[in-house]
Parts: sequence; C-alpha cells; structure tokens
Amino acid sequence: MSESEVATMAEYDLSKTIIPYLDRHLAFPLLNHLAELAIFPVADVQAAQYELAKGTNMVDYAVSMFEELNPDTPVPDEFAAKRENALSTNERLQQEAQAVLDVIENPDVAQALRQDKAQNLQYLKDNYNVRPHSFFCPPMQPDMKLTFHLS
Repeated sequence: MSESEVATMAEYDLSKTIIPYLDRHLAFPLLNHLAELAIFPVADVQAAQYELAKGTNMVDYAVSMFEELNPDTPVPDEFAAKRENALSTNERLQQEAQAVLDVIENPDVAQALRQDKAQNLQYLKDNYNVRPHSFFCPPMQPDMKLTFHLS
C-alpha cells in the first residue's frame, strides 16, 4: 500500500467516531484490526489499547500492554492490587451464584424444565428453593458481568 493510500485511509477512518459508543470489549478487536492495517502508528494504537484496558478488570492484559509501551519502567503496584481485588470479587460472586448454577447444571433439572415450560419457575421454587429473582438480579448479574469483563 502506498503512503498516499494509507493517508487517505487514515483520513476517512471512522474508528475514532465509533469507538466511544462501543463496549470496551468490542473496541479491542477494532483496535487490533487498525494495528494490522498499519494506517496509524503501532505505538499510538498500542497506547489506545492500554488506555482502554487499564479501566477494566483485564489487569493481565493491561500489564502486558504497559510493559510493551514502557519496557524500562517497572509495572505500577496498583495493577497488583487491582488484580487481587478483581480475583477476590470474582471468587465471592461465583460462590454466591453457585446455588443457582448447581440447579441449572443438573441434567435432571434441565430435562424437567424442558418437559413443562409453563411451570418451570414453580418447579424450581418448590424443589430447589430457587426464586425467580435469583436469575435476574444479584447474585447472578454481578458474577456474569465480572466474568465478561475478566475475559
């Protein structure tokens, strides 16, 4: 690709307009694609990836990006604390959600739920003491969200 083609692509690139409206996890593949296209300096794209990652629970990825951008600088201690906090929160939320997970992972329950869809919630309530709100609010939602953000 010639320099004029790269300059034209960079001029008309809409990623700067789109990325602020995307979930962070959707922005990472877009930034990776921009790095592959090489229409922007690689260091600038890596800096954008780092800025995006450091605000998430993807601590290991943020550390690796920091090390690529700053090879001679030690990793800040805040990353270790943030990683420990994310892992402990993940463990706590998984324990809270385990009752629901045990029920929905049981093959017998799955079969019973398939047979009578109209009475599923009543069946779970009567046989497993699982209330409908257990699926739609804490403890399940924070666990699912954190699991998504750690990946």
